Amino acid sequence: MSLSQFAPQEVSNSLYGLAVMDTAWTDLHVTAQAALASALRRTSPQMTSQEVANVMYSLAIITFDAHYQALDDSSPAAQALWSLHRTALESFRRVPVSAYEVRA
Repeated sequence: MSLSQFAPQEVSNSLYGLAVMDTAWTDLHVTAQAALASALRRTSPQMTSQEVANVMYSLAIITFDAHYQALDDSSPAAQALWSLHRTALESFRRVPVSAYEVRA
């Protein structure tokens, strides 16, 4: 099965698995980076809150905690990484403010 066929949980689990194995974004081949970015864009609207949390946590570890090498912002690796971050921030469902309102 390829990433293009993964369900939201499988995409989330894949990113989490890479993160807990201490994989840096720069360790991945550019085709894997592009496939992960594409899979996240495709599945993010259907993700549960747990999957969203796992993706956000995983991206933080993959980006900042692993043995990270600075990226040239114009490189394909940097473009794919920032694409993942943009997708995560733009696509995940927001909790409406009304959910936090106290009802009398």
